[in-house]
Amino acid sequence: MAVWLSRRLGILYSKIYHKFRAEAFTSRDLAELVGKTGAARIALLRLRKAGAVYVHEKRAGGWFYRLADPDVYILSLAGALRNIEKIPQQRYCRLVGIFSVELLKANVGVRSLILFGSVARGNAKKDSDVDVLVVSDMFKSLGEAVDRLVEVEYSPRVIQELEWLENNGVYTHLSFHPISSATLRKHPPIILDVVDEGIVVVDDGTYMKEARIIKAKMKTLGAARIWLAENEWVWVLKPDAKVGEVIEL
Repeated sequence: MAVWLSRRLGILYSKIYHKFRAEAFTSRDLAELVGKTGAARIALLRLRKAGAVYVHEKRAGGWFYRLADPDVYILSLAGALRNIEKIPQQRYCRLVGIFSVELLKANVGVRSLILFGSVARGNAKKDSDVDVLVVSDMFKSLGEAVDRLVEVEYSPRVIQELEWLENNGVYTHLSFHPISSATLRKHPPIILDVVDEGIVVVDDGTYMKEARIIKAKMKTLGAARIWLAENEWVWVLKPDAKVGEVIEL
């Protein structure tokens, strides 16, 4: 959860933004701004805990970090966005955050946005896509939903982030899974994966209400996810099910 920065850290955040914007930086770069290596390390730790800085990756020169986008950070403080900093592989944090901000700006009636798949699990490769479940009741068809979501993906700020990632060896894109709240209440098969591994980024309560129901039913049934390989699995909804038995979530 993002938290407010102290005045001193807020000033440092502004200085980092002024110098680096979306570019990656190291603790040594931060030490140059602060003036002391020890103070820089403490500041970096506190900025990370506040959700204002993400760990991008480790390179030959050490760990590289990126600043949280200001719009993303502010909306996280306001509670409009959640859990961005909890994405295990934080190289995707800025992309997910910026896309979420642009999606909210697009006024497409987003009720829930859930990150799932390999990025949510923390085992994404550098060419993995970013899976997002988008719950909205404004789309008249699947085609319209995909078109509107692609428009958001092609917005300048999202494209800029995708290009930055590509230039730094991360060849990703967004993979949309739009559904209505009515469809969500029917508990489609994909929801099993989402409930098991999903990270809630936006939610007005629509998703969490159904997630609680599904989790309770899964527990009662004894449902289990059986992994066959790193990215291959099957769901066994009821281990003691009889032949011909109908199982509903």
